[in-house]
Amino acid sequence: MQAPEQEIDVLDEFVSIPHPATAAPRSDTKRPPAIVTPWSDTGRFGARRRYAGQVLLTSAPLIAADLLALAGSTLIALAFSGLLWSNIEPDLTLMLASLSGTFCAVCAMLGLYPGTGLNPIVELRRISTALTLLFIGFFTSSFVYDAGPVLNVCLTMAYFFALFFVPILRAFARSLFSRFRWWGQPVVIFGGGAAGTANYSYLASHPRLGLQPVGIIDDLQLHRRDRVPEPFVYLGPPERAQALANQYRIFWAVVAMPERAPSEVHQFIKTHVKNFPHMLVVPEMDGLPSLGNTVYDWGGLHGIRMKINLLLPLPRLLKDVMDILLVIVGGLLSLPLIALVALLIKISSPGPVIYGQQRIGFRGRRFQAWKFRTMVTDADKVLDKFLAADPRLREEWEKTHKLQNDPRVTTRIGRWLRLTSLDELPQIWNVLLGEMSLVGPRPIVQAEISKYGESFDLYTKVLPGITGLWQISGRNNTTYAERVRLDSYYVKNWSPWMDLYILARTFKVVLRHEGAY
Repeated sequence: MQAPEQEIDVLDEFVSIPHPATAAPRSDTKRPPAIVTPWSDTGRFGARRRYAGQVLLTSAPLIAADLLALAGSTLIALAFSGLLWSNIEPDLTLMLASLSGTFCAVCAMLGLYPGTGLNPIVELRRISTALTLLFIGFFTSSFVYDAGPVLNVCLTMAYFFALFFVPILRAFARSLFSRFRWWGQPVVIFGGGAAGTANYSYLASHPRLGLQPVGIIDDLQLHRRDRVPEPFVYLGPPERAQALANQYRIFWAVVAMPERAPSEVHQFIKTHVKNFPHMLVVPEMDGLPSLGNTVYDWGGLHGIRMKINLLLPLPRLLKDVMDILLVIVGGLLSLPLIALVALLIKISSPGPVIYGQQRIGFRGRRFQAWKFRTMVTDADKVLDKFLAADPRLREEWEKTHKLQNDPRVTTRIGRWLRLTSLDELPQIWNVLLGEMSLVGPRPIVQAEISKYGESFDLYTKVLPGITGLWQISGRNNTTYAERVRLDSYYVKNWSPWMDLYILARTFKVVLRHEGAY
């Protein structure tokens, strides 16, 4: 897997570091230079300046995006409420301006600056929290100054506009500035095994997280250079970690050694990683809940609390309420589109406009999932005929239950509906009936149960969704095993912010036709 160009440029000077197993022996007897750690007494002021520079450079674009979105939201709200050109009390204007300045402070306290390595779902939750706290201050000021109902309506609109624009502009800033080498913070990976290289690859392919992987450090006896695949850069043994951290301004470390015993990892951290201010330890927890976990500490005794929200009554109720509200609003707005699509289907090919297919839902119950018809009326017979005649098509169908060039799809209208995913609009009726959710695992048929294996029990504990994590993560371009993993991850890590994130990403994926056919 090729790392992005900006990471390769940053790492050019590391490639020439000689491997200790092949390097020529030293011909001199001079004492090597003293190792200066990132926070040692010798270089503490220089290290602080370097670290502050990294934080400021990474934070600046995000701060600018936040303030621009906040200012734009306020101006739009003022324009809608007719107050843009009105005379507002100067004292109130000054108060609102000073309160808006607290937004950056609240974001900083919530870890949104520099936001390095922040999960986008967690980022969305913290943005919403910061905006809510900010506008509580706005509303308090308006009541103190008795500003009147018009300004309160304006503040309400500004709040909802900001909830929409701030995440969008922050995402744009991350996407734009992640192309520059000065943005973000370098990170070193400890561990040359599968976990270490996987973390390196993930960070290199997701520069918007702001963590630029510099290279891999590991014990030569465990992982020789010829076992570290390209384009991973081997920096050397753990003994060089402190010198490399100081020389190349590295303040982040990822310890990915789940194959080692916990006691060994503990000793490794105390010996080689203790001087890194930011340290992420990757444990052997694959398949367990991770996004909402909480670290508990009882005076030295500590553990990790894991919670599956969708198995709790109140979070399920919250999800149901969100589904009904969003479906009612979205359904009313989409009525003209639904009527247009129905008309196009009716005049383009013979047969019904809508058809239902039996799917497996909550607790294994069967239900009819409704869709706009995109296939010929005798689709099952056509499929059987083509699968029997073409072994390659049959193999593709058995792997994914999808065909990239499906012979059953009606021309033009059917393919357009599939590319835009508009064929699934009738499933809002399934949501109103309580058979589906807006967001959830993809509804499956009987033949797909075996592909889920042990994960099928988890699948049946929630409602299937019109969209989901699989749909925004590559869709048909992914393997079925990856689809099962994504569905399981969603169930184990659900939060309202995850649903909002998936819904927002769905619009982007649909517009770009990503993974659709």
